Amino acid sequence: MRTLQLVMITLFVLASSSICQSAGNLYIVGVDESGSYTMRPKVIKMVERLIHSLEPGGDTL
Repeated sequence: MRTLQLVMITLFVLASSSICQSAGNLYIVGVDESGSYTMRPKVIKMVERLIHSLEPGGDTL
């Protein structure tokens, strides 16, 4: 299952990168929601800052 997810993400990135090259920056974010670590609130804040810094019409998340 995990291998399939990694393959799907990789294919998505490869397909999207050619579309996004002229548009700006491409950001890929993965957040572990399993509860196996205690840094979730910090990661969520970092993602919020990233979202607020995105350029409209230029960056892709």
